[in-house]
Amino acid sequence: MPLDDDDNPFLTPSPAPAPLAGKGIASANNGDPDAHDNEDDPADAPFDMALFASMFSKKGVSSQTIRKGQKDFEAHGTRAQDAALETSRRVIEDVLAYTRLHTGDWNRGWLFADYWPAALAELATARPEFVAALDPALHAADRVVVLEELKGPQNRSVGRTVRGMKPPSPAVGKVWLLPEEALFMLERGSLDLWWPDRTLQELMPGLAIKRSRGAMTGGKTTAQRGDDNHSGAPADGEPEADREEEEEDDDEFADGVPLSLQAAYALLIGVEGERGKITLPKYQVYAHLKRGGYHVQRAPAGETATQAAPSPASTQPKSVWQWLFSLLSRPERGRQAPPFGPLVRPGLYRKYAPIYKQLELIPRFDPREKAADTAAPEDPFKVFFHVWRPSKHPIFSKSDPPPPDLRIAVVDARDTFVPELEQLEALFDSTPYDPADASLSAPGRFYPRLKHGHRNVLISVVDRGLVNFMRFGQAAFADEKLYERFDLPNRGRGGKRGGGRGGRGGRGRGGRGRR
Repeated sequence: MPLDDDDNPFLTPSPAPAPLAGKGIASANNGDPDAHDNEDDPADAPFDMALFASMFSKKGVSSQTIRKGQKDFEAHGTRAQDAALETSRRVIEDVLAYTRLHTGDWNRGWLFADYWPAALAELATARPEFVAALDPALHAADRVVVLEELKGPQNRSVGRTVRGMKPPSPAVGKVWLLPEEALFMLERGSLDLWWPDRTLQELMPGLAIKRSRGAMTGGKTTAQRGDDNHSGAPADGEPEADREEEEEDDDEFADGVPLSLQAAYALLIGVEGERGKITLPKYQVYAHLKRGGYHVQRAPAGETATQAAPSPASTQPKSVWQWLFSLLSRPERGRQAPPFGPLVRPGLYRKYAPIYKQLELIPRFDPREKAADTAAPEDPFKVFFHVWRPSKHPIFSKSDPPPPDLRIAVVDARDTFVPELEQLEALFDSTPYDPADASLSAPGRFYPRLKHGHRNVLISVVDRGLVNFMRFGQAAFADEKLYERFDLPNRGRGGKRGGGRGGRGGRGRGGRGRR
């Protein structure tokens, strides 16, 4: 690592990289190469802007140009210090002035925030069955960016195509993005977002319009088409190459203008409930998960618990014959608690199960039963994202995804308190019944079963950009009957010939003595 020369005012920055960095470190530590200075730790040092400058052909930038470590307390008026500061400012300005470029094979998208609400309103009158059959997970009204062509590995989990649209509707078969998807692709450099100056019908016309335009130009000669395109001979005194460059520049911005990242944030980030936009905390959670490699999609609008829980067998007779048989097989009433006296009847008990069954006075909670008067979940304690682990789903279909591995609700730590019991109950009832896997069914793994619960939701708490996750699970402690473990057949030590300690022929005490 280069020597931090803040203590040497007479050392000027060199245009070439500093050789023998190891010697510099040794001299800074009084000749001890094993000494370590925390301020020179590469993990704690700021990012070197000179690396950025070298990426776009900036020559003669020294590794000491951008000053790091402890700064001078005050200016001492030397030329060395002034030159070092000026060189550092110049490199930072060059880095910040770098122009972001997009090649022709990158994704190009157009922002049409108001297209789908108007289109769905027209389709609701002309084709109401089409609007009724739309997938709730599609979120068609919130899709604001249409891509000319989606390229790259993000095609597996980003964007959706609204199926069922027919010509002459524009952008048939094109991929539409949600605000968080477009903003994330723009941040990572996979999208070139443009603001259109033309309508969607003009930019991406339907198939019937394309055929009609082809028929209009099909009967013309090459000269006629050249006249229509203004591609004849150049004017007197005007070079042909200059005219072609001007036409290319004019055609580049004839359909719209590119948007910067700041403009995209202003157009796609909004308040809660604003159509076509997403709040900043929710986008931060989305970007955090996508950078981790997860597949993330919005939860379907108005999601309910679609997976029915296995309800216990009903004891209500449904017919006359069932009622007659129920009289013959009526359950015993001796298990009712006596009005006075001990709860456990005196007697000889060889197992724990009869004792604990007599102690069951209050009906235990059954997670398979859903309350009839459950309220609908309200923001912010409402599932907003469905998440899939890439290791569990190496082949992911965004149009037909499997059941999600995680369900996430997003809250802002600045204006949200700890959820109340009613809010958690409404949140749990909106999720399907999801017990623990069969791998956790062993008697000794009841702690992982309790942690997983029968319904669980992750609540992402965003505190000024810091994303944290808290798991809330609906567990049934009464289902973990620990006393049944003691009623199992004794497999412990001793008791049999050749068994554990103390048995006949065993190694325990009490056997034959040594000879």
